[in-house]
Amino acid sequence: MTNVSNNSNGHKRAILYARVSTDEQRESGYGLTSQFNDCVEYARRIGYQIVGDTSYKLNDGKLIASTDADATPAYIEDFTGFSRFDDRPTGKTVMAMLKEKRADAIIVARIDRIARDSLEARIAARTWLKAGVELHAAKNGRITNDNDIVFLIETWQGQEDYTKIIKNLRDGRHNKAKGGRVVGCNRAPFGYRFTRDAKGKIAGFEIYESEARIVRLIYWWYVHGDEHGEPLTLFAIAARLSQMGILSPRQNGKRVCAPTTWRADVISRIIANETYVGTWHYRKVDRRGGRVYHRDAAERIAVNVPALIDRELWERAQARREYNAKMSKRNCKHGYLLRGRVRCGCGGAMVGYHGCANSKEYFYYICGVKSKRVEHFSHCEQRQVRCERLDNLVWDCVKELFASPDRLWSELKRAQQAELTEQDPKRAEIETVEHFIQQAETEINEIAVALRKASGRVGESLKKQMDDANARYDGYIARRAEIQKELGARKLTDDALQDIVAFAKDARAGIDQADFATKQRVLELLDVRVKVDGDKAQVSCVIASSTSWITSSRKPSAK
Repeated sequence: MTNVSNNSNGHKRAILYARVSTDEQRESGYGLTSQFNDCVEYARRIGYQIVGDTSYKLNDGKLIASTDADATPAYIEDFTGFSRFDDRPTGKTVMAMLKEKRADAIIVARIDRIARDSLEARIAARTWLKAGVELHAAKNGRITNDNDIVFLIETWQGQEDYTKIIKNLRDGRHNKAKGGRVVGCNRAPFGYRFTRDAKGKIAGFEIYESEARIVRLIYWWYVHGDEHGEPLTLFAIAARLSQMGILSPRQNGKRVCAPTTWRADVISRIIANETYVGTWHYRKVDRRGGRVYHRDAAERIAVNVPALIDRELWERAQARREYNAKMSKRNCKHGYLLRGRVRCGCGGAMVGYHGCANSKEYFYYICGVKSKRVEHFSHCEQRQVRCERLDNLVWDCVKELFASPDRLWSELKRAQQAELTEQDPKRAEIETVEHFIQQAETEINEIAVALRKASGRVGESLKKQMDDANARYDGYIARRAEIQKELGARKLTDDALQDIVAFAKDARAGIDQADFATKQRVLELLDVRVKVDGDKAQVSCVIASSTSWITSSRKPSAK
């Protein structure tokens, strides 16, 4: 992308990019339509041709996708600005277009549309500018240097504005929750419906009786049992509800199975939900880095809602959940070698399961969304697999890898190189961050020298600059540490390779007599993963992948 070329009619080709997150659009009112209009007007003013695969037009003041001749190409998305540009769905498409040289410039309405985080914005801008791609902001014009003072001010101002927006939203929600309102909830729990105030905004929950009856039935079956007085398991409850044709709850607004198919994990969440005894929690979880963390009770805000069941029944259900969890750990004393490493072809995890026949115990791996009492799960037809058969198949693959240490070393080095290649973008990014750190250090030193001689308003201005420079510097240092941590999370380090090969040499002589602990260590070193699909099992690890048949008369492996 070092050479920028015009298209056949002499005009440079520009991509229009607009981004907004739902929260900031609601708070600031600066939506996609406004950004789209600003970008289109700017592109036409400087005489650039707008290119893209998707076009939009205004219809009654709203921006809609259109294939009409008068529609304008643009790339728009609703996504957080604190993510990397190339981690966003539409951002990836834009980056691919630029890499393929299908555009010469990118136009945004404001710098903070690239990223809310100032460092992310600088990294993206620097990458484009070094590649010869022009960067334009409708508000500020063409950006020729990521170290330009206007660019720096805009990025830091955008980050500060967003922080204020989030704080205002958070404070507003906290106050509403403390006042007894349900806030930050996109979907009412199964058994409830939202109530709304005069402005149509969510205020709380009301009982939706047709679903509430099912919730009460679930708790009754789980605690008191069925018509024979035998408490039902999560799988058994799911089976009964599915057989009855009861509509299952949606998850994230979608159904992951057939409308009348219930899953054990859905039943488990209903039984664990304290909302059903009249207490809904705001700020129950915290999402950081794509992971969900449960907050301490002191951090949550309890909101009173109508109760579906009484507290005593709920407490008894929790007691049974805790007991079952303890028993589950005890039952895991049998060595399921592939525990946590084998998945079903339907995507679900396969779990250990045992049964008895003719006074003899048998151990299997079975799809976690399925059991012998839930035969109607039409989306998964995978049969249970004998542990001994699948364990032996996987161990045979490991023994084949260990048969030749020289070949093993060669394969490990090849896989290591592939892993390093995948990390090339992160190494390039850390070089950019190192450059920013050096710039910030130079700036801080220059301001420190000037501060010694300054006083009055000049001194106050320099102190403000020093604070800003220190904040940027701290941000760069934190980002460098984050990338270094990601680079350090490699599986195939030199030490790991030495460990694997050394272990292989030591284990060769007694590999056929390896005990359970030894096998577990080998599978962990190789990061073995298994996928079962029908009569076939795909075994993969850090260096190889093969597919074998799990039948008693084993067919040749297809590698």
